Amino acid sequence: MLQQLAELSSIAMTPADRASEADVVRACALVRALLDAEEAYVIRAGDPHFVRMGSSDEPSAYEIKQRGYWMVWRALATRPEAQAGTFTVTNGFVHEDGAVARPGRPATHVASILPGSESNSEVLVIRGSWPQGLTAEALELVASIRPMLSYLVGNVLDAERHERQKKQLGALADVAGAFSEEKALDSVLESLATAIAKASGIDWVNINLFDSDFAGVVATAQNMARHSETSLAHVYSGRDPSRNRQTLAVGRRMAVSRQPELIPDVSQMPVRSESDQELLRFWERAHILSVATFPILLGEQLIGSIFFSSSTPHPFDDEEVQFLSALVSQAATTIRGVQLNHDLRQAEQHLRAIFA
Repeated sequence: MLQQLAELSSIAMTPADRASEADVVRACALVRALLDAEEAYVIRAGDPHFVRMGSSDEPSAYEIKQRGYWMVWRALATRPEAQAGTFTVTNGFVHEDGAVARPGRPATHVASILPGSESNSEVLVIRGSWPQGLTAEALELVASIRPMLSYLVGNVLDAERHERQKKQLGALADVAGAFSEEKALDSVLESLATAIAKASGIDWVNINLFDSDFAGVVATAQNMARHSETSLAHVYSGRDPSRNRQTLAVGRRMAVSRQPELIPDVSQMPVRSESDQELLRFWERAHILSVATFPILLGEQLIGSIFFSSSTPHPFDDEEVQFLSALVSQAATTIRGVQLNHDLRQAEQHLRAIFA
């Protein structure tokens, strides 16, 4: 066992510029042998399905149906204290959706989320036959190999991390530079959203600015992140008309209440319309568990909203709400400053044209 663990550790430490899905397959083969299992593999977030790393099979052909993978992921993601979960599968259907693993619990599968940089959607899945349940030693072994697999999978999936991190760290400088340089508002908003995401530790931040009568979204931006180029991110960014309608509806409510709208558990959101049902389906595809929308206020005027969404649970307790409110307040001041700077530059250009 020690030799296999040492080999697994060596594979996990493969440098990011050389790591590949083949290394993940090799690592999973060792996991299978260590647990005397039938199979071990990693599923990652795809667009729109979970995708098995190192496999060319269609997702519809996997041993577990996509809904089953999502059920297991959600059960574990909402229990971050759990190292692993066990469940039973028959004909592709999950009967026990990732209950916290304990010794002696009969199961056909054990799973563990592999948390990584800007992602909580990769899962190690191990298939076997444990009618008497896994032993305490086996579950301890799963907990031990989890960080090694997390590091390896993160390196494989995030080859562009360093370049993106440079862009993210430059976001604050871009916001500051907006007062001394002529920059498009959309560019400033993207940098501001990225800075807020890094400060808050929340996966997705969307900034939306409204026109004066809440008839339309005049500017929108989303933070830079690992999944920024996916079709799901495109819909989420506000470039989709249906998403803008939902954003405006929330904005109109906040114009009256002046308070944030908090949904710690999206599965508990009241469904009042087909639009709400569509939103829940989208959050499921995007692996979103908690969301919150905060009003951007300038004095008594609501000029927009900031939408936070996360694939890890957020209770949005008083302390977190106060912190996010402070970030939104700073954002409002920055946005107003950029708008005034833009207006002053336009006025200056107009005057120069008149007296030229």
